[in-house]
Amino acid sequence: MESALQPIIDEFKVDAFDALHFKLLREKSDLQEGESFNPEMTHQIFGESEKIFGYKDLNVTVAVMAGSLSTYVDIKYSEKISPNLSKGVEPDDIIKEMSKIYDEKLITSEAAFWETFEEELSFRPFGTLKSGYTLNKGGHAHEFVIYHVDQSADNFDEFIKYHKRMEPFLIYFIDGSSFITLDENWSFYILYEKFTSHSSPEKRYGLVGFLTVYAFYAFPEHVRPRISQALILPPFRGMGHATRLLEAVYDDFVPLPKVVDITVEEPSVEFQRLRDFLDCKRCLQLNECVQQIKLAIVSSNALATNGHTIGADGDTPSCPKRRRTSVVASAVTLNPASPFVCVAREKLKLCRKQAYRVYDILRLFLLPRTNTEAETKYKNALRERTKIIYRRVNVKSMYTDPTSATVNGDMEKRAESLLMATLMDQQLEQEVTALADSLWDSYSSVVQKLDEAIEAGDFTVDKNFP
Repeated sequence: MESALQPIIDEFKVDAFDALHFKLLREKSDLQEGESFNPEMTHQIFGESEKIFGYKDLNVTVAVMAGSLSTYVDIKYSEKISPNLSKGVEPDDIIKEMSKIYDEKLITSEAAFWETFEEELSFRPFGTLKSGYTLNKGGHAHEFVIYHVDQSADNFDEFIKYHKRMEPFLIYFIDGSSFITLDENWSFYILYEKFTSHSSPEKRYGLVGFLTVYAFYAFPEHVRPRISQALILPPFRGMGHATRLLEAVYDDFVPLPKVVDITVEEPSVEFQRLRDFLDCKRCLQLNECVQQIKLAIVSSNALATNGHTIGADGDTPSCPKRRRTSVVASAVTLNPASPFVCVAREKLKLCRKQAYRVYDILRLFLLPRTNTEAETKYKNALRERTKIIYRRVNVKSMYTDPTSATVNGDMEKRAESLLMATLMDQQLEQEVTALADSLWDSYSSVVQKLDEAIEAGDFTVDKNFP
């Protein structure tokens, strides 16, 4: 009987992704006619299953005023599950579950929601205007502005309330995100579209996205700014807005002598890609960086042709420990990337890891596009370096050296260790190959974007070598 009822009960379960629809309202008519977009994750609200139980044909509209972010939740469904069918299990309380991530009480009355429209019409950004730009879309010019807010702002107390209205978007669109505890070390970069409307003769502002930065202390009297959260709302993605926000951060922090470097907290794949592009572009626009990477390429080519390539035949010590030590020592003494990394860190405030990553991407960028042999050599070098790094981090924890058993030791255990070592070596090869392929795809994507930017006339690069 229960199995026969299960298909009927399943009709009252819906994916939260499909049920929730966000709308950014600029005019009252947008509630019915405006475009909507779905959340990308809901597990922090509706659990790991990300299902809502108890409703058939469920539609939850989350209407948000574009500027002031006043929020109204409208829930519609064709039928609620009966207690007899659910055996006493109550339908999910959608408003209660959603309220977990909102500081203010959610508005559930449309009439009460429209009472906040006057607040929307008078909304003005907090903080200080940093920059602005115009983009053409659909044959129309759209104006965007970036504001910076920190505790020095006159209206920071009011901004705290506004920030609590912004934060719920993080839960819906950034995996593993959490709310922050405000202190004097936080800075906020908030992007708005500046637009005109029929409802007001004055220019109005609609939220596009935001980025947060925390300035960590660095001994003895320095700081290391870390980008913590970065979000562009779905209707505005693919237009270069995140890059503009990151540029605003660089413009503020790079010139400061007290800044050691600028880091990013667990960047997503998308954010790392735009970060790579922007950092590569900045390096290519700095003559010192360009000269250093060209010299590095010439230097590394000279080392190879002079027979000093690390790991060349006849040059490798037979003892495994000496071989590892030799590779590390040679990498330190013959590392052609070091001068470039020093310049990138000093002039552009790239952290060490990112500077080396940019170096690798720019080496690929400077390869002739039709030179397949050079491309193959680059791939092989990338794979070998990945293997060295991967082994250094993982290999000791993977298995016990089978040669450590004595001749008179337990031969069965030794055989097991040999088998385990063989299997782990195969696994290592697979993982290294997958990681190297992933890096190659990521680097190639950035190189393609750099080529497109140069072709579009965004900047120029001299690829001639000394």
